Amino acid sequence: RFPFPAATFGNVTTAPAPDRGCSVDRRAAYHDPTLPPRHALIAFGLWLRKSLGVHALVHVGAHGTLEWLPGKTVALSENCFPEIVTGPLPVIYPFIVSNPGEAAQAKRRIAAVTLGHLPPPLTGAGLDENQHKLERLVDEYAQADGLDRRRRDRLAKLIVDTAQKTGLASEAGVARTDAPDEALRRIDAWLCDLKDFAIKDGLHIYGRAPED
Repeated sequence: RFPFPAATFGNVTTAPAPDRGCSVDRRAAYHDPTLPPRHALIAFGLWLRKSLGVHALVHVGAHGTLEWLPGKTVALSENCFPEIVTGPLPVIYPFIVSNPGEAAQAKRRIAAVTLGHLPPPLTGAGLDENQHKLERLVDEYAQADGLDRRRRDRLAKLIVDTAQKTGLASEAGVARTDAPDEALRRIDAWLCDLKDFAIKDGLHIYGRAPED
């Protein structure tokens, strides 16, 4: 018996597919052309077709493992594992446009209709409250440097103490044995990198042009 987590909403059933191999080496197993699917993955395909009687499979998330299962490269036969798992099910596959090579693999081996979508829009990571406070102290230190040595030294100690109390020192790679100048250099470089770091900000919506 094979249990599958799933939820049904009207005519749509959503379910994560079982891993192709052992979950321990999940990422390494994705592209292995010789690794056969686990029994659970074959049972999952049979469950979709025989028990649920689905008319089509919409694969969300790139990329899956069906198109990498053992078998012929093109013109698959009934003895190829992608055919064994999904059979004649139409596969609709939203696929990121920056990865055309693997989209072609999905077209060739599971006859997927790939719907291209843009990569997630990027935005600057920015700084949180503690990081902003640290940045202001570093700016004050830079202004005091060369003008007021005593204030500069007090700020240097305050910056290192603040970074250690908030746990930001370890994130910046500062060791307790580092000299103050070295600690300040690491903290300043880390804040600059973090502030300018680009992160993904949500997803695009089909049929809508990106804002701005």
